[in-house]
Amino acid sequence: MLKRFIDIVLSLMGLILAFPIMLMVALAIRLETPGSVFFSQTRLGLKGKKFQVHKFRKFPVDWGTFGTNVTLASDVRRTAVGSFIERTKLDELPQLWNILKGEMSCVGPRPELLVYADLFEGEYKELLNYKPGIFGPNQVEFRNEAELYPPDQDVDEFYRNVLFPKKAKKDIEYFSNSNCISELICIVQGIWVSLAGVVNWQNLISLYGKIVLVDILAMEFSWVVTNLLRFGFSIKGHNLEGLLSGMLLFPVITFSAMIFAGVYRTPARYFSGNDASRMIFVVSLAWMITAFFILGFVRRDISVVLPPVSLLIVLSIISIIRIWHREKKLRFIQSSHSGNKIKIVVYGVGYRGITMANLVEQGFPGAQLVGLIDDRVKMRGRYISKYKVLGCERDLDTLHKIYEFEQLWMSFSPSEESLSRLTGWCQLKNVKLVILPDIEPFSTLRESSLSDRSNDFLKPQYLFEKITIQDRRRIEEANEPEYPSQNIVIQNRRMKNITSNSGYSSQKITIPGRRRQDKIKLASN
Repeated sequence: MLKRFIDIVLSLMGLILAFPIMLMVALAIRLETPGSVFFSQTRLGLKGKKFQVHKFRKFPVDWGTFGTNVTLASDVRRTAVGSFIERTKLDELPQLWNILKGEMSCVGPRPELLVYADLFEGEYKELLNYKPGIFGPNQVEFRNEAELYPPDQDVDEFYRNVLFPKKAKKDIEYFSNSNCISELICIVQGIWVSLAGVVNWQNLISLYGKIVLVDILAMEFSWVVTNLLRFGFSIKGHNLEGLLSGMLLFPVITFSAMIFAGVYRTPARYFSGNDASRMIFVVSLAWMITAFFILGFVRRDISVVLPPVSLLIVLSIISIIRIWHREKKLRFIQSSHSGNKIKIVVYGVGYRGITMANLVEQGFPGAQLVGLIDDRVKMRGRYISKYKVLGCERDLDTLHKIYEFEQLWMSFSPSEESLSRLTGWCQLKNVKLVILPDIEPFSTLRESSLSDRSNDFLKPQYLFEKITIQDRRRIEEANEPEYPSQNIVIQNRRMKNITSNSGYSSQKITIPGRRRQDKIKLASN
């Protein structure tokens, strides 16, 4: 009787105090996705009696019962508001109404789903003798239960065979000896764990601790060094106040901005150009906002040279650290393979070619990228995303003699003539020819032949030095299937096999779908 009285008092107090929070949560859910803000589900109660447990909705209403029976960490079904209220445990607040109705208690085992009713057999049948509750020993120990499920195991089997037995034994041991005092202590512990566990500090420190510490030290170092270079080691008066203010404000504001902008979402080992752009923008903006704040509200007489100089220093340090970490990891991957590596040349400079080069360089320790080749004259000898363009198709003999590569990967589908030529060369040199767009499933992702021709004029087999929009449109219009084929003569001043006094040599490309011949003179550089 006393336990029920405590449940009524605490649930009423909870509903009154939490009403503003519940109202804001309900409004946020309703604004994000349509439908009811509450989620009701049938659960097992005292003596196995079924009842409707109420929560704030975390998933879109049209999900229904699709997916796992439990909520997992980073569950794709959750909405943005759902993720927040699940992490903060605010989704449990409507269960205060269940407590007030007498279906639940403040302290008790968690109410189970009906699909797990078969687990309450044998020694675990005793659990049904206790009224389910919001707080309990398992709610404290398994506060972050959603993170315990292994990614390579069936969720339902893991819960049945691992988590449920552990939780059931702990509940039986606790509730068989519990009293009002111990349950009040359990409520306090549960509230504390719910608040303190919003952030998984252990996981956060293990993932981001080192890089965050480096960033904060870099911010402090840059501001201190800039002040020392400007005023020397005898900083006094308002200069010392400016130094101390900057040491406090620059790291706090800049670090907060980096978290808010998602700078730390990408691990340092995968640091890319896009990540660098976002980091530079965020840090620069936050740094200058902090500088204006100090000038406007703290010290108006600090040197205006200090903020931009210290900004350059901190950007240099944090960028170099990330690049170094990425290259260190890459070298580790490359050195992890012992023995001879397969040497590969990638044919074709473009998005596909660079992606293939990155795949060879970073994805397979047993492979070694020799370099790229491309038939465009102006690409030879240049570096594309740190990979050197070694030559063109006619240089294959020389490159094979120098590097002795074993595979030739093509990023485009060659013409029949080019394919026949390359196949013969590869058979002669015992080199494996890999044409990526012709391999499943990539062949199903290719554009149509017309789209290929019109969208990829930078393919190596086209020796265009400069293509105008008008020339490109004329060739696209030539691909009309209802007309006969045509020969278009492409003239290029820089081709070495000069065949006329005019200094031009010609290359014919047959394009179907045109009644007359067009002679297109393309401007050379």
